[in-house]
Amino acid sequence: MRTILIISPYFPPDNTADMHRVRQSINYYEKYGWQPIIISVDPRDTEAYKDETLLETINSDINRNIVRIPPPGLTRKFGLGSIALRSLIPIYKQGNILIEKYRPDLIFFSTTQFPIMTLGRLWKSKWNIPYVLDFQDPWHTEHYMKLPKNQRPPKYWFSYRLNKFLEPGALQNASGLISVTEAYIKTFHERYPLTQKIPYKIIPFGASERDIDIKFNKYLPEFFDSGIMHKKQKIVYTGVINNEMLPIIELLFQAFDQIRKENILLLKNYCVAFIGTNYGSGKNKHSKLADLVAKYNLKDFVFEYEERLGYVATLQTQKKASILLLCGTTDKDYIASKLAPYMLSGNPILSIYHGNSALAEALNSEPRIEKVFFYKIDEIKSLKDIVINKIKKIIGNEAEYHLKPISYPEKYSAEILTEQQTQLFNAALTM
Repeated sequence: MRTILIISPYFPPDNTADMHRVRQSINYYEKYGWQPIIISVDPRDTEAYKDETLLETINSDINRNIVRIPPPGLTRKFGLGSIALRSLIPIYKQGNILIEKYRPDLIFFSTTQFPIMTLGRLWKSKWNIPYVLDFQDPWHTEHYMKLPKNQRPPKYWFSYRLNKFLEPGALQNASGLISVTEAYIKTFHERYPLTQKIPYKIIPFGASERDIDIKFNKYLPEFFDSGIMHKKQKIVYTGVINNEMLPIIELLFQAFDQIRKENILLLKNYCVAFIGTNYGSGKNKHSKLADLVAKYNLKDFVFEYEERLGYVATLQTQKKASILLLCGTTDKDYIASKLAPYMLSGNPILSIYHGNSALAEALNSEPRIEKVFFYKIDEIKSLKDIVINKIKKIIGNEAEYHLKPISYPEKYSAEILTEQQTQLFNAALTM
């Protein structure tokens, strides 16, 4: 049994997208020959959404080491609210203690708090331990440089320069890379030729059967069968809606509006629910959908729940839906982490996605997904008739879709994807 030290600043009860890889894998690492030791940040010191039900999805005997870090209220006075920068030194100190005690064979960074990945280079220099980096998002990216300044993330000028400075050292000293898309690896190979010698694996986001266990039915939100959703078949989208997704949402609304005008009886027993769309706070919080709902007069048909649901509750809404919506964005590199749990729900899926996305191949291979692809932003509006036909097709044959199996379950199973991780871990030890 080999030992792996895992760095995942967020961990249950914190609910962030970047910790689910480790959370879903933690129960399987030992089966494939790796004893995990985790370092995470004390949930009291993070600003992440808390979901206590996630604790029910992991084994209680895991070796978890929790570090306290300076509270954001204190460090933000100096412009340092990021958990990556607040936790850098505490995680480094705790890592040294655990490395000395357990002498792990490998260190695994699975996080989108990228500055923390620089610790791999320090520990490799000090302890001669190889490390693997997991990229669920791009680290240094030029994407936002193409957008107007008012559309860039807060403090982008600082993070852009910091990431550009830190990325090369961490990448070129790594012993293995994991990525959700080949595009990220291709970028690394072009930027840093030395990385072409590093073993890598493309491992998509997975889903775990344990997360949709029948015992979690009690977490289905009450609103799911009230108001305009009462006794209706639900067409459901779960997740945040950003500005780059709005053209796709408007296309959907145009299609629903046209169907209702031509044959309102077709949608009489249906409603559309967008759940967890905008969990911002304060005066900056504004519904992304309200204007579009009003524009197409869909107030009696579209339900929006802006607040974030717990992860398990979200999976329950997906499972209880009739049809699921998978909306891409105008960014071809956007990878929807919800595809795997969508597939495990057993429901038909209507997908509107960029045709050059790394997800396109997976979408094409699944018979339960009706696909609409676009390649340029300005062609989205022209796809209305295609979307209308896809909606009619799914509604008219809904029962048949539920009977269609997953073509490639190995693409979505948390256990199988964990085995793929450990194969990469083994390869990294030979570097």
